[in-house]
Amino acid sequence: LQSIGDEPMLVGDKAVDGTPISQLTPGSEKMVRLRCDGCGKETTTVWHNYVQYQRKRGWTGETSCQRCAVRETTEKNRGRPAPHVAKRNRSQRGEKHPSWRGGRYVDAHGYVMVNVKSGRNKTSGWYNYRKEHVVLIEEQVGRKLIRGDVVHHIDGRKANNDLSNLWLTNHSGHRNAHASLQEIGYRLVCTGLIKFDRDSGTYIPTTQLLEMTDDDGKG
Repeated sequence: LQSIGDEPMLVGDKAVDGTPISQLTPGSEKMVRLRCDGCGKETTTVWHNYVQYQRKRGWTGETSCQRCAVRETTEKNRGRPAPHVAKRNRSQRGEKHPSWRGGRYVDAHGYVMVNVKSGRNKTSGWYNYRKEHVVLIEEQVGRKLIRGDVVHHIDGRKANNDLSNLWLTNHSGHRNAHASLQEIGYRLVCTGLIKFDRDSGTYIPTTQLLEMTDDDGKG
């Protein structure tokens, strides 16, 4: 171990607990005081960490606090691509990438997203994923959807994108569809087939209604 008890950025010649720095081994967990070259702020660190840091930097004795170290790294890497981007193999993009999942995923709102084009979107910068139900309806009607178009999932399941479960409408038609379903739900409440649970604040089907729907499914 080099003699580093006189390093300029070490504050004093003793550890925080009073142990002479000259007596510390490279793996010591004793705390020592340092002074940042950049701002002059005094901090403490484990002696072992200080030794490792100095070894990497060629025993210069230079020390930076966390804030100055981040600033230094940022300035050093300005204009350079992030390491994970620079090392990314272009031949492994899309379906060739080991993490490829068929170009499909479910977003945070429960909609199925599909990859419709390789490469990156010039506007957003992200890969060209679109909602599957929108893509399917556009293929069916032969045009792109416009502002005001709404695709309704008839059974309420956002992941069920069978064309028989999709209906193209506008905002007004979409509101009417949901209103009609709500009206039917209230009628079932009035008949006693749906109950309101005051503890959970939710509507729940009765056993009778569940048996009726199970019978319908078997038929």
